[in-house]
Amino acid sequence: MTSNVLDILKENKVKATFFLIGNQIKGREAVVKRIYNEGNSLGLHSYTHDYNIIYSDEDNFIKEMIDCRNAINKVAGITPNIIRFPGGGHKRLSNNFLKKLHDKNFKVYD
Repeated sequence: MTSNVLDILKENKVKATFFLIGNQIKGREAVVKRIYNEGNSLGLHSYTHDYNIIYSDEDNFIKEMIDCRNAINKVAGITPNIIRFPGGGHKRLSNNFLKKLHDKNFKVYD
């Protein structure tokens, strides 16, 4: 599916941002490299996409994003910092939590 989307994007000279789930990268390294090498952006969606882990507390959320970033870095050689909250984040994003994320150089897109 992603390869088909990449073909269409390339054909139409359009760039996109792909928010990845870190533990789903293994076995799909070539697709991740292609996403990046064709000029698209890579973002963080979580490592496990397990809401019970991600949203158990703010530190676990941050760890999920760091683990996802490390998985992407291992394959693409970059350290993305843009986040898309699993399930949307507007209800979970307090000013204090947003500050914590910014202090870790994360940018939130929701």
